[in-house]
This record gives sequence, C-alpha cells and structure tokens, in this order.
Amino acid sequence: MIAVTLSQLYVYPIKSCGGYSVSSVEVAETGLKHDRTFMLVDKQTGQFVTQRTFPQMALISTEYKLGAIVVRAPGMMRLDLPLDVAGEPMEVTVWKDTLKALDMGEVAAHWFSTFLKHPLRLVRFDPEVDRVCNRRWTGQHEARLEFADGFSLLVMSNASLVQINQRLAQTGAKPVEMNRFRPNIVLEGLDAFEEDAVGLLQFGEVILKCVKPCVRCEVPNIEPKTGQLSQEPINTLAGFRTNAQMKGAICVGMNAIVIAGAGNALQIAQGGNAKIAF
Repeated sequence: MIAVTLSQLYVYPIKSCGGYSVSSVEVAETGLKHDRTFMLVDKQTGQFVTQRTFPQMALISTEYKLGAIVVRAPGMMRLDLPLDVAGEPMEVTVWKDTLKALDMGEVAAHWFSTFLKHPLRLVRFDPEVDRVCNRRWTGQHEARLEFADGFSLLVMSNASLVQINQRLAQTGAKPVEMNRFRPNIVLEGLDAFEEDAVGLLQFGEVILKCVKPCVRCEVPNIEPKTGQLSQEPINTLAGFRTNAQMKGAICVGMNAIVIAGAGNALQIAQGGNAKIAF
C-alpha cells in the first residue's frame, strides 16, 4: 500500500468542454456527480462531437451554481443549464454506443451552434439508460458511465505532470498544465507514472479500481486558454509514453471505475491508499 492524498478534483459537465475544480464532490456509480452529464451532438446525425473536430470547445467554460451548470464562452451571453429539467428523447451515438438521450431544447442548441458555427444539439444523459464500461477491462464489475469516452473516471498524479514538463523543457517547449489531460482525480504521493501500476484506490468508503491505461489523442495539444492546436505535449510523449499493451499508443493516466462507496464524497487533501497491482 502507498499513502496518497487527493490533490485536485475536476468535473467536466459537458463532454469535451472546459471543466471546473471542486474542493468536495459526491461519487456516483457513474463517476463524479455531474461529470460528462451533457454532450454536444451533430444536429443531423446525433453523432457526438469533441475538441478533436472543434478545438474551440476548449474555450467553453462551466461551473456549478445553484442547481445549474453555468456555461460561458468568448463573445457569448451566459447560458444556464438547469439540472432538474428533462427534455425530449433523442437518439445519439458516442463511439460505438447508440442510446437515448434527452434534448436540452432550442435555446441551448442555438447557443452552441452559434459559437461553434455548426448545427448542434445539446443532450443530457438519461438516468434510465444503462451505459456500461467494456467488460474486457472491468472484469467481474459491471461499471456504469454517462458520456465519458469509455470509463467512469480518469486518475493521474502530480509527479507525472512534473516529469512531462521536465521532458518538454529539454526540447525547449513550454510547460503544460494539468487541465491539458482532463483528469478527474489528481493524486499526491505517487512517483511519476506510478499510477500505471495502481490497482485499487481507497478513500474512506470509496473504492476505485484502475482498469486501463488512458490512450491519448491530440486533445492534450489544444491550449485550453486559446483553443489553438500545437504539436506538444504529444510529440514529446511519443518518445517515452508508448504502451505495448495498447498497441503502441501514447498513454498518460489511468481509467478507473467505482466499485464501492457511491453516495459518499471525496475531498481535497483527503488521505487514502493506493494498492499496486500491475
């Protein structure tokens, strides 16, 4: 066992848009409460969209306030998304999953379509729908998620970011911040990339299982403050973070699932234990 501390907690209420840090957050069966509860889809096809296609999504900021998600973007009026409103059913697709979601209406659709200059709908995850993580990785656990790519949580350590920035400095590249990697849980107490070997994380009643290395696309190359795409840090990561288990893909962080303790809260500075398993 390794003693670890919760250093940072992040929630991303709209898939692929900006998230917000929290000092405390409830853990649901699907991950952190409100994480990836909303998603943007193409108006015609219902296919999900992300920063891979629209890097400007990085400029859309979110925060939780008085029972709503407050959304802002440069040049746009503030948009409030109430969390107690259920819209009309709409069929959507996220990766290989096609499922029913709840359309958030014309005002939200117009707001996002205007900012991103593409006909879009904003949908909310339907709590009556069961979307399940790939059992190849979760084994005996039938883990649920909302609109995250494939798993309920993403875990990373502060030490990993330090080493990434050391490598970037060696090439003359600028350092990057943790938000480039969009983790939910950031740990203090592990060595650089030691999260690769963690099997279980326990914080009080909450038990998380790390199940799969997180494969990285070009999204970490998008600067969240500008929405501009560059070549780093992926170019540098390609030199030391490829993973043979993942067919040579670049991996940073670990995908995790909730196996116990849903309904309890996690808090910044909370101590816990990491069990090495890999």
